[in-house]
Amino acid sequence: MPRSVLVELPAEASNVQILRVVTMSVAGGEAPIDSVSDAGLAVDEAAALLLEVPGTSRLSARINSGPHGVELVLHGDASSDAWPPDGFEASLASDVLNALAHRVEFQSAGGAGILLEL
Repeated sequence: MPRSVLVELPAEASNVQILRVVTMSVAGGEAPIDSVSDAGLAVDEAAALLLEVPGTSRLSARINSGPHGVELVLHGDASSDAWPPDGFEASLASDVLNALAHRVEFQSAGGAGILLEL
């Protein structure tokens, strides 16, 4: 059964755990256990990138789960001229996100954002 959830939280490192748990819960309805764990790790990496954008005070996550996998869109409420961050392609975060997700797409409309298809 497809599921969709929207979560909005203050942009604080302590709230990333909430995003991780909600994402894993939504993903758990359709995905095998290793994919659920991957979704949690992907949220950690994506949220860490968004928390580094100056001026970010809120994070939002839209999580859609269905028979074809999980789509996760994380957004901060601040924009950045350097989005994705400079040097991202050569970073460990890039390696992790690209290993966990079928698709990684950076978005800038309405603030810095990352779309992940898991």
